[in-house]
Amino acid sequence: MNLLKKATFNMQGKQLILKNLANPTRIKVLLEMFPNAKVVEIHRNPYIIYPSMLTFYQKAIKFFILKDISYKEINKNILKIYKNMMNTYFKQRKLIPEENLVEIKFEEFERHPLKKMKEVYKKFHIKGFEENKSRFKTYLESIEDYKKNKYKLNPKTISRIDDYWEEIIIKLQYHVPKEVL
Repeated sequence: MNLLKKATFNMQGKQLILKNLANPTRIKVLLEMFPNAKVVEIHRNPYIIYPSMLTFYQKAIKFFILKDISYKEINKNILKIYKNMMNTYFKQRKLIPEENLVEIKFEEFERHPLKKMKEVYKKFHIKGFEENKSRFKTYLESIEDYKKNKYKLNPKTISRIDDYWEEIIIKLQYHVPKEVL
């Protein structure tokens, strides 16, 4: 809370936007702290989440562990952590007033970023979209050449994802994207 107060002061009272991968599991606490909080939940395709998390763990975890963790254990942890995180979000999502929640598929946001931003501004009655539209466009142009990681999944991995995350995949209405086959 102290950090948020400092950030708010530093931003001269402007509304803060917080991005944290763990926030979907903290809805209840966040709403207790900030009862009128606006929530934008951006979902990604679980078939992309899995290899992305695996790559992250393989690259980053070695700097934070005290003993070696097997590939099998990392796989198991990813499947368990994401499932717990999303199930917690689904349970707590009902605590968010409808007028304070926007859920967006990442792929839709990626295809139509300005349109999706405008929808968020409109739903939350935030002023300034049109005034800032050129700044958004400039930023989007600056990342046009960004190359996302590409992943390939074998049938066994797809089956494991299906087994562990079936409920999530159904709720988020995803399927295996062609680019990972």
